[in-house]
Amino acid sequence: MHGDDVASAGTQIVSETARETVSTIINILIKIIESRMEQRRRDREAEAERQARYGDIEMHGEQHTLQELKKGGEITGTKLTKEDYESFKELNKSTDMAYTAVPMKNSDYVDIYYLKSDEPVFKQNMEKIVEDKLKAPDAEFKMTILDKEKAEAFQNYCAEKNVPVNMLEAETGQIKVIYDAEKELAVKKAFEHIEGTQQSLKDFSIEVKNEKGKPQFIFSDKEQGKTLKMNLSTKERFENALINQLGYSTEKANLASQIALAKMSNEQKTFFLSGSKLENQVETYQKNIKFESDDLLVEGFQFSKMKLKCDDTERLVISDKDGNVAVIHPDTSRADLEKTIRNDLKITDTAQAESILYKSAKIGFTDKAQTKEYGNISITRTSQNKAELSFGEKSISVNLGDRNAAKQKIMAELGVSESKAEKMLDKAQKQNLTKGKLINAKRFAPKSDAMIKNKKPTRGSRKQ
Repeated sequence: MHGDDVASAGTQIVSETARETVSTIINILIKIIESRMEQRRRDREAEAERQARYGDIEMHGEQHTLQELKKGGEITGTKLTKEDYESFKELNKSTDMAYTAVPMKNSDYVDIYYLKSDEPVFKQNMEKIVEDKLKAPDAEFKMTILDKEKAEAFQNYCAEKNVPVNMLEAETGQIKVIYDAEKELAVKKAFEHIEGTQQSLKDFSIEVKNEKGKPQFIFSDKEQGKTLKMNLSTKERFENALINQLGYSTEKANLASQIALAKMSNEQKTFFLSGSKLENQVETYQKNIKFESDDLLVEGFQFSKMKLKCDDTERLVISDKDGNVAVIHPDTSRADLEKTIRNDLKITDTAQAESILYKSAKIGFTDKAQTKEYGNISITRTSQNKAELSFGEKSISVNLGDRNAAKQKIMAELGVSESKAEKMLDKAQKQNLTKGKLINAKRFAPKSDAMIKNKKPTRGSRKQ
């Protein structure tokens, strides 16, 4: 129902509860954050040149999403009831519109995000959904008109209260609100709530002024007797400031944004709307975790922790400068983590994989390497191809992928016989990476219904 000038998304999430959904959302969020930081370092000429360079590239599925994010395209979003979302998915089989859907916590709604260039396609699908509803036998629906500047607040409130409505833009620019006649009282109360919230903003005022050459918001709430300043920001950050500093509800902050927009220049409006509502899915984000003991092989990798509002589990996010991202669940076994590191971060060096494994374990997102004692021999299996062996006071690290070289090293450096070296290698290779078993291995098995669907290979990205 409204647009945000941000890097664009293009994957389809088909499950609302599986772990892969959350991981994909986090992946997209990280790309948005990195993309925005990159964009801010570039001037307008460089941005125009970059878009021209990528303009003809065709990408699909998740890669299409990441490429669009790097290009700095536009995304727009709205909310759908889960029933309408299912209808939309069916209709979209013929239109093949790229989108991302995020389930709302404790609600029968989902947030849906899609390319702004696809907005006509999305509206066409929504009109068809409403048309089919109205044609249904014994269906009784009602409609009322809402001012456009109240649409976002109204929709958010209905989603929060689980009041199902459909919202379509009329030719007048106003919004048509269509709802089941049985929900008339609930819809009426939602209207009254938004009107009351609008009235409560009579004590709110805002100015946009230049302070030392930088535009700033100066906003006041007379009833609370508070006046605050902040640099010109995105709409999402502005609303979060109102919620956190003035105690505004989400819908009141939405309505206050409309007042702020009226005070801005066109250039300021563009920046104000350059955020992403997808970022509001983040509940906590601890960026770039470092330890004094970090070794050189983890340089260039950023370790961060992120928790989403739609999910109760904190994830470890490992990313590199090339845009590769690995999302790690806290109960990931050491073996599965190593596979993820190698596959998602494109790691081929065993020592580097081991260093990333070690730091992930130190942060608390996988098991520590298991050590077993066999008499006076101690074996620690640290990765798929690596083990640390101790005999007496001597310790060495061996590569299990090259058995002959490992055997020769054991014999030479630990001073044992060939037969004893062979036995040590047998025990090391049999020893699991975790404490006796792989934890929840089934949760990582491939599923028959892929979580991310690739788009049709004959269809590329739409130009902005």
